Amino acid sequence: MLALLQRVGLDRGLFAGSNRVWLVVGTTAWLLRTARRVSRPTDDVVFRQVLGPGETLQIDHTLLTRAGGPATGRRRR
Repeated sequence: MLALLQRVGLDRGLFAGSNRVWLVVGTTAWLLRTARRVSRPTDDVVFRQVLGPGETLQIDHTLLTRAGGPATGRRRR
């Protein structure tokens, strides 16, 4: 929603008739989106190791249940 308000507000505020209200709406939406993007937490490094020649890395994205087994059926969603 903010992306739409930003695009429409800046378009109508700068180009289509230069309406100051739309410019304020677009600028405010842009500021809110930028603040949200900056305040987003960054990912933490969970594991780091140097791979030697011939070693491989396998990344598995299997959803696990609380018991530690793979999720099946409705629990996967």
